[in-house]
Amino acid sequence: DASKETKVDDVAVRYPTYTKNVAKIVDFLLGKMVDGADGCAGVFHYTDLQPLTKYEMALIMGERLHVPTDHIVASKAPPAPNRPKNTVLACKKLKDLGAEFNSDFRSEIAHVINKLEQSA
Repeated sequence: DASKETKVDDVAVRYPTYTKNVAKIVDFLLGKMVDGADGCAGVFHYTDLQPLTKYEMALIMGERLHVPTDHIVASKAPPAPNRPKNTVLACKKLKDLGAEFNSDFRSEIAHVINKLEQSA
């Protein structure tokens, strides 16, 4: 309801990750394993590298959807207990193997919204 103020978290930093990039990473790792590359064992972390808060994401989506966002207010309240302010993952193992799949949230969310609008 755009007539009511809506507070959205503007403290906790997230790294929205496009699922297409997750698929590319899985494919990349499988290819490295098939090729017998060193360093393909263990746990791998992956995330896109663009830090955004939920508030920033909401404004970007509102802009793309051509809807008002003036009722969306940045909440500076601290994150809930036991929640980190920054959830960045260490992706060094992937980078060391040569993986570089990162996206811009603004362009990727526009792509997703376009697909949804076309299928509606």
